[in-house]
Amino acid sequence: MRSFVKRVNGGAPWPALCKSWRLKLLQLCSGRRRKDVVRLPLYAVCQDIESRVGIGQGFFRQRDYRDDLAVMISRKFPSRYRFAKRVGIDEALLSRVLRKKANLSIDKLDAALAPLGYRVALVRSSLQSTRRVGASVMG
Repeated sequence: MRSFVKRVNGGAPWPALCKSWRLKLLQLCSGRRRKDVVRLPLYAVCQDIESRVGIGQGFFRQRDYRDDLAVMISRKFPSRYRFAKRVGIDEALLSRVLRKKANLSIDKLDAALAPLGYRVALVRSSLQSTRRVGASVMG
């Protein structure tokens, strides 16, 4: 597994890391059932590192309020333009927010959503850490 750590520290591309550590771990644990291998702490550590590298290299990211906002807009409004006009947000700003290039302040988001029957709320993150709290748009 030292080779995995060296590859991570060396900036190896995420897709290459995905396959390499799983194959190596399965080889190291030959004779064990696959479901037993995935329960090992070492598996969880490698999977966590892989996820962090993937996020860092831009392959995926954690969900945030902008994802919830985009879903709400697509379900309740014929267009983003209509949503922006209805809630009083500049359309260009809304576009940047939904592309993850800008953020709305909590006050601005709360004020925009209030007439639609939505509010901003804090919800416990699906991560097991109790120190992290994610914000989400709840209806």
